Amino acid sequence: MRYAIAAAALCLSAPAAATGGFLCAPTGGEEPAISLVIGHGIPGGVVGAAVKEGGRWRSTMKPGEGLVLDQWWIDRERTWVDLVNRETGAPEAQLRVRNEGYGGTGTLVRKGRTHQVRCRQD
Repeated sequence: MRYAIAAAALCLSAPAAATGGFLCAPTGGEEPAISLVIGHGIPGGVVGAAVKEGGRWRSTMKPGEGLVLDQWWIDRERTWVDLVNRETGAPEAQLRVRNEGYGGTGTLVRKGRTHQVRCRQD
């Protein structure tokens, strides 16, 4: 019994895992846009992403939509995310942002075109 109480106390005292968001849209207001779900804690990092194009969102969190997080990197200076096609491994989107406070600026490459983007925490 005392082990059960100790385990319950440990679980209740542990910090909650939280998530945040990061939304990047072209500076001209047109599409495509990309939204990131960022987990905080252990493990942290990009846990999901969605690309908006043609008024429709496609997400890595829905297997039927064919997007996969290939690789990502987030630190104080930069946010880099690569999305690929689940079936072919072909690039779908590449985000490169220089972090500045609660957002940043950079580029989003989609279908061979490079878009200047501004990002903000969401």
